[in-house]
Amino acid sequence: MGSTFDGRDLFAPTAARLALGAPPGSIGRPHRFHRLQLPQAERCPGGARGEIVHIDRFGNLITNVPSDWIPVGSTQLSVRWGRRRARALPWAITYEHLPRQALGAVPSSFGLVEVARREGRASAVGPSRIGMPIEMRWPRAVSVRPASVRA
Repeated sequence: MGSTFDGRDLFAPTAARLALGAPPGSIGRPHRFHRLQLPQAERCPGGARGEIVHIDRFGNLITNVPSDWIPVGSTQLSVRWGRRRARALPWAITYEHLPRQALGAVPSSFGLVEVARREGRASAVGPSRIGMPIEMRWPRAVSVRPASVRA
């Protein structure tokens, strides 16, 4: 579960049905999940190489690059896919934290880097397709650890 739309699109309607007295079994059938085997991204000096593994119905480009590879404290990434090169993309925690109509990157609900355009389609910015290589660069690690406190 992610922090983006689950409260509105999943939890609220389910809670409403249960609050109206629906038995839990009526909410849906038990589902058996199947793990997908995604191609592995690779780390490279100052970034990562991966590919677009999914383009969702909103036009967001979901990559196979783990979002926890982005150094703590990073605020921007440089991303290249196809002929498109985007320098200084904002790295934000949610879509809402991106400037309106801006292309940026966010961690997906699956723990992967997602290239998104707030209130728009990242896939419309340039040619985008599943399997297309994508390369990301980020500034050197930024330390945000607090200084040690001596008693």
